[in-house]
Amino acid sequence: MKEYTQVKIFTHHEDTKDTKIIFFFVSFVSSW
Repeated sequence: MKEYTQVKIFTHHEDTKDTKIIFFFVSFVSSW
């Protein structure tokens, strides 16, 4: 159960990173 939780946290962290990259890209294109 502990390992499953760590995987969920890691996955969530990766999703957040991807979201920030997408948000940055959209912001860049919008300002361009």
